[in-house]
Amino acid sequence: MAYTMDETHNSPNFTPGADCPAAFGYPRNIIGSTIHHWDEKNSGATWAGTLGTLMNDYRNPGSRGVSAHYMIETGRAACLVSVADAAWHSGNPRGNAQTVGFELNPDESDGTYQTAAEVLAQVWRDWGIPHDLFPHRDWTQTDCPGGYDLVRLRRMAEVEFAKLTGVTPPAPPVKPPTKPGPAKRKTYPVTDINWLVEKGDTLSKISTFYLGDASAANIKRITDYNGITAKTVLKVGDRIWIPGPLYWIIEAPDSITSIAARYGLDPLYLARLNNLPNQWATIYIGNSLTIKE
Repeated sequence: MAYTMDETHNSPNFTPGADCPAAFGYPRNIIGSTIHHWDEKNSGATWAGTLGTLMNDYRNPGSRGVSAHYMIETGRAACLVSVADAAWHSGNPRGNAQTVGFELNPDESDGTYQTAAEVLAQVWRDWGIPHDLFPHRDWTQTDCPGGYDLVRLRRMAEVEFAKLTGVTPPAPPVKPPTKPGPAKRKTYPVTDINWLVEKGDTLSKISTFYLGDASAANIKRITDYNGITAKTVLKVGDRIWIPGPLYWIIEAPDSITSIAARYGLDPLYLARLNNLPNQWATIYIGNSLTIKE
């Protein structure tokens, strides 16, 4: 299937790649792509309406301050933010800083799957990024991307990638027989504030990021909350949940949106948690915001 790519749009809602460490706490080292649908299936949401939302300048009253790198539906795509920069799509600082955001028509049609696969393959080839796909719900509280099957989409995209590059896609992994394993760690909903472990991460690093230092008392707060010990080996892909209470002392140029992004929270949720009317409410240097009760 051929598709058309519209590159005439430039959303103002993005963070330059070089600014990602300061804005999100992570460099623009891309670990994969995040898949979204732009509304619930059969909601009546349109291409034009979604494009308007993603292009609406965050400085405008009523703007949601969101964007994506690509919009996709059967036979067409649009690039709104350069892959070199971070779009505001995941509701999570690491998701924004380290993934590419794809907004798909929620029709879940074969045509949208095929076009998305072709666009993914092209982006993988042109930017040399990993083939891992994350559902939006991995990063924040949402049902997005609905019923999209990311295993199917990835396999389709790898077939298209092979056509572009001549690289044969890997065979699907064979699932080994289930064996009894050790008791699972204590877990919380992925919507709770958490750290997704990457290579080299330690409890000290996590404690310093969220609690201000790596004191024995703070590390014990984290280990007790997660049902682990200070000697537990952290594995890549683990989630470490962060105990409350958490507070943020406001400094210039903080905003509700920037603080929410650091913790992977919805800005409106953070505003309401602090009895503020909305995410554009004025906040004052020196005051504190409650992040988690």
